[in-house]
Amino acid sequence: NVLKDMVHGAGQVRTNGRYSIYFNENAIIEAVLNKINDITDITISDNSNFTPKGSGIEINFVFSIAGGTGSGSFMDVAYLVKIALAGNEEVTSTGFIVLPDVFNAMQQGVSMLSTKPNSYGALMDLDYLMQNNVENLGLSINFSNRIIEIDSNPFDIVFTVNNKNASGETINHIDDISEQIGLAMFTGASELSANVGSVYDNIKSLLVDKELDIEDKRAWACGMGVSELFYDGNTLGNIYARRVTAAMIDNLLNNNEDAQKLADVFIDDPAVSIRENEGNDFLIDSLLSSTPNYQFSGLDDLQDGKNVIQAYLKNVESTAEETIAENYNLRLGSVTSNLQNEVNIIINKDNGVGNAKAFLNDLKGQLLIFQEEMDSEEAIFKISQAQLSNQIQNDLNQLQNISSGIGFYLKRGEIKNSKQSISDIANQQGINIHEIFRRQFAKNFFNSLIRKVDEHTESLEIIEQRLRNVRQDAIGRANSLANSATSRNKIFVIDLHKHDLNKAYASHTDYLIKDLIESLNLSNSIYDFHQSSEEIISNYFWNYSRRLPKAMDFRNKSIEEVLADLPQEQQNEIARKLLNKSKALWQWSSEGYKVDHQISEDFVIGLKGSNNEFKKAFEGLTDAGNSNIEFVNTGVSNKITCYRMEAAVPVFGVKGIKEYENEYNLRKKRASSMNYHIDNNWLTNMKRENFSLWPLIKEDKSLSLWVFGFVYNFIRLNDNGNYEVYSLRQGDPLEGYWYELSEYRDSAFEKFKKEGFAEELEELVNKRQNEDGEIRTREIANSIKVDYRNQYAQLNISTEDLKKAHFKKIADLIRSEINFTTIELY
Repeated sequence: NVLKDMVHGAGQVRTNGRYSIYFNENAIIEAVLNKINDITDITISDNSNFTPKGSGIEINFVFSIAGGTGSGSFMDVAYLVKIALAGNEEVTSTGFIVLPDVFNAMQQGVSMLSTKPNSYGALMDLDYLMQNNVENLGLSINFSNRIIEIDSNPFDIVFTVNNKNASGETINHIDDISEQIGLAMFTGASELSANVGSVYDNIKSLLVDKELDIEDKRAWACGMGVSELFYDGNTLGNIYARRVTAAMIDNLLNNNEDAQKLADVFIDDPAVSIRENEGNDFLIDSLLSSTPNYQFSGLDDLQDGKNVIQAYLKNVESTAEETIAENYNLRLGSVTSNLQNEVNIIINKDNGVGNAKAFLNDLKGQLLIFQEEMDSEEAIFKISQAQLSNQIQNDLNQLQNISSGIGFYLKRGEIKNSKQSISDIANQQGINIHEIFRRQFAKNFFNSLIRKVDEHTESLEIIEQRLRNVRQDAIGRANSLANSATSRNKIFVIDLHKHDLNKAYASHTDYLIKDLIESLNLSNSIYDFHQSSEEIISNYFWNYSRRLPKAMDFRNKSIEEVLADLPQEQQNEIARKLLNKSKALWQWSSEGYKVDHQISEDFVIGLKGSNNEFKKAFEGLTDAGNSNIEFVNTGVSNKITCYRMEAAVPVFGVKGIKEYENEYNLRKKRASSMNYHIDNNWLTNMKRENFSLWPLIKEDKSLSLWVFGFVYNFIRLNDNGNYEVYSLRQGDPLEGYWYELSEYRDSAFEKFKKEGFAEELEELVNKRQNEDGEIRTREIANSIKVDYRNQYAQLNISTEDLKKAHFKKIADLIRSEINFTTIELY
């Protein structure tokens, strides 16, 4: 029935996960072969980004056993990969098993009901296949197209990854678990690969030789942890470079005192010279002279005076118009060219855009003043022109009158004066024509120049807006980089560069606008930004700023230099934190079984150089009798890596297994319970062999649990002098769930065993130790060894009375408790 619901995954049903593999075996093998071919292709040596390490093939399997897909398919996939890689030498398979606790921490409810039973079933299946004699079990995997005979363990090394480390520190999100596993896999393929591989080889030898087994159970479950000390000088360099971009743009957009005189200097420049106020006529004088090239020659024929004057004035007008038009075009072309050059010169300096905008604004203001003056002067000359025209007509009429009749010869003096007056007025009218032309063309000149100024202003506004957007983007990028470096406290990484973030700021002395201009591949440099996209503009600034000396100093600074600047005490503290962050995400226990060895810790610490002074900081930080620390020269300048491997215990020793087992057994009692195993043939064999995660002969844990009951105050001597035990199942809620056993210690112990309190107490003790973490649990164990009797035992009989015959059973029990704590307790 569960198969029909398999649409978006296995639905936390392990058999569904296996079912999906059954029909995709060939696709899996083909995918593995293609990937191996890609990795081992000879052309990979041409890839400068990746350098092959060693000649072997390392396969990492990462999966959760809480759900259905990974939990149901991981073993089949492991064996399919073995088939795909058959014939290759030095193939190592490593499993990273994510236990269910992190998922349960993230989410509760119905969707999580099967996580622990699934996990227990998966670990039981895996434990069955991780036996030393797996090839003699006669097991196989029957796919649609092939049968795989199981003649080897699915994995060489297996890491169980939980959400708590030995200190009881808890990870509450799967992303952090993924980060840790990712760091481990990367480290295994990095410059530390050979040394990590050597640790693996040593552990594999111990596992094969059964050196770490407990009772008849093979040890195969390991713990690992990775931490990094990281100095991200590249990010600091990038932050600094982006801030330099913003500072340079601020410089360009703001004007300075030089902007105040730029317009006047340009207007009065001899190559420009267009001032038209305060008595200056520089422009109109360059366009046309104020007087015609020749003057009116006078009147001879009185009958045709009007036509003669009109002919003269028309000739003046046409000559002036031709001359001024030519001069106008030359001057306008010259001045607009000079304007373009001036804008280019101004914009490509410090405060360039701001000064250029101020220059154009001031220039336009003055041009408008000049234009207004031309308007008013033209109006005056036009009035004069009209007046003179009337006067010429009147004078001609008067001259006509006095020149006719019998008094002609008597009025020759008056006629001569009248002719001279008319000639003078005609010449003045010729001047008026020039002056009006000069003003009209000057106005057109200023209009055209104003339009050019407006065009440049519009271009500058485009440039300004694009620069502001580039600045905003640069600041945004810098802030984003800075925030990412400070906002999230990475669980497994120590970021040393955080301390230098306050140094990644730009000063005005760090850059030269002149150097930026020289780096641009543009004919008009910054002015051409109005034709460039913001992305291109940003790249211009980026390519300049990222190569600045201070940016390169950040990028080239090694972690050794950073550490060398710190006092030894601070270096020691950093080393301690680095080791602490590398604590394996698991907890383990002997679960009361006697062992004659301690779990080993192997550290591989990657430093840039073999003579690194930072080694001293690790002295005395690890257990000298139980830890092996190896320093490796990696040549990597920006990080120090600490890889830790703890190995190994039988899987029952992994903390949490007992809880998974209890949930598994509870769920199996239900009639509707689904199967938490993937292969009925394997399960049948396990049942026939009475296979268990636990040793076949379980020691009686009653004594150890009795002792830990006192240690964790789940058993106590009450105010009435009787021993009582805490029990949610049998205790009286009105009495705080305490259940009274007996006044006599031996009787209380027997009742504790016979009435089933040990099983419940084991759950309570395991829970407490999980909460405390491995380190705290060991501390408590050490204190028990030192002074169990006086600190924990809660005796209600004196030492003298214990020597009496009728207290012999009590005395023997106390002796057994003390022997357990001093001799057997691990």
